[in-house]
Amino acid sequence: SCFLSVVAHEPWRTELWQHLGELAFLREQWDVAFERFGRAAEMNRNRQATWWPLAERFLAGGDPARAAACLDHLADVWAHLPEQWPKAFPIYLQAKQPERFLAWLEAALEQGQIDGKHWAEVVRFYEQAGLQEKARAALKHLGGELEEAERLRGLARQHLDRQEGAQALAVLQQVAHLSQNDPAYWILLGDANSFTGRLEDARLAFEKAASLNPHEFRAWFKLGNVRFRLRLLTEAEAAFRQAATLNESEPKIWYNLGCTQAEQARLVDARESFERVLKLDRRFAQAWNWLGIIHFNRKDTTMARHCYVRCVAINRKSGTGWHNLASLYTSMGRERDAAYCLAQSAKYGGAGAPDGLAPVKLFYDRDPREPVS
Repeated sequence: SCFLSVVAHEPWRTELWQHLGELAFLREQWDVAFERFGRAAEMNRNRQATWWPLAERFLAGGDPARAAACLDHLADVWAHLPEQWPKAFPIYLQAKQPERFLAWLEAALEQGQIDGKHWAEVVRFYEQAGLQEKARAALKHLGGELEEAERLRGLARQHLDRQEGAQALAVLQQVAHLSQNDPAYWILLGDANSFTGRLEDARLAFEKAASLNPHEFRAWFKLGNVRFRLRLLTEAEAAFRQAATLNESEPKIWYNLGCTQAEQARLVDARESFERVLKLDRRFAQAWNWLGIIHFNRKDTTMARHCYVRCVAINRKSGTGWHNLASLYTSMGRERDAAYCLAQSAKYGGAGAPDGLAPVKLFYDRDPREPVS
């Protein structure tokens, strides 16, 4: 009431409209909040405190495109906000608009508005977006020691792509002294340690990456995977939930969360997670397999059969899917169908006998954006 009284007499007061918008947010009065933030924006179109809450609200609502549109209003000031880049870039990435954000940074760097050392971040952003040619072009702007460090990190990535963890570790040791505050370095180090079976070292590296950039969902995703492998299931679930908060549209995060919940015998929660996966990607065969397992445990053979059939229809080479379908048919006394499914399971590397259900493992891939196998 006090803010409304003051703003009625001094409608130019940006900070008052901002406070009123925040109060409306707390009351979940979304339309009122947007109207008040809009009034604040009219007073100062480059105001961070105006556009970030709006962007975060749209992101939480599953609309990264509108979140990115909010952050577009900060285009004129991005050059002065390097600490916000790691938080902003994933939003543009989710909105499938990474090049727009990077074009602003490149323009500011070329005009000398930003220290040239930030070309290293632009290189990594392009790599995250899968734009390798632009990453190489940006790399040329780095000079001397920084260019060499970025080159070596790129070499480490190539070793990891070939699953050469030991070689990647050796390369990363050469740039450790230049990379202590670089989240991308710690993610690479975590990947290399994970490949070589140094799970505790991998955990520490991913935790360091997440602490340096809490908005990097890949760090949380990888941290969840390694915690799962260390049997730290509660901590793994927390990491996957944080990753899902940062990127709700990535089905692998929800899948891994479901696997973690199933491992704790929390099948109701796991079912919700796997159903969330299928809302995002109906062709995610492994999620159908897990839902079949859950329905089978609930003795709902009709739904279990439906899920297993969907699994093997999507992925004919799913040994676990065929194995579980054989187990289901055996329980129903359909021995001929069970024998056919068991033969298919053996053909594709499934279990040898239908004496139990065969869940699939978590994804241990380095990048959650890689295609589902």
